[in-house]
Amino acid sequence: TTSQLTADHSTTELLRNKGQRIGEEAHSPSLDQLLTEEKKVMDERKLKKEKAYHDKDALEKRLG
Repeated sequence: TTSQLTADHSTTELLRNKGQRIGEEAHSPSLDQLLTEEKKVMDERKLKKEKAYHDKDALEKRLG
């Protein structure tokens, strides 16, 4: 009947939406992954800053 088809369609949609959410959770990064990436970025910035200071000191020594 029409009402049974509508109910079946609604159930199918609910299951499909739930499956998509589960799939999204499986592909989303964990907190540990996010923190690891953030630490990596911060470490790279620190190294660049240290290199810039080192280069500046070396240049001043050569000029001075």
